[in-house]
Amino acid sequence: MPRQGLNASGTRGRFRAALDTLAVLDLPPDELLVHRDDAAGRILGDAASTPAAGAPEPLDALRCR
Repeated sequence: MPRQGLNASGTRGRFRAALDTLAVLDLPPDELLVHRDDAAGRILGDAASTPAAGAPEPLDALRCR
């Protein structure tokens, strides 16, 4: 798994918590995806600012197909 380590684990945990929160809101799918992308941008942007985190994956890679 790419980006293993403590920083990556923390980033995954933050992303999972954000998605759990969005799921509880019972939003329409299009609005849910917009909020998910916003959350991912904030979380991955924070992770990318730390030297040990490496380059974040593009948001397109996180989209469900």
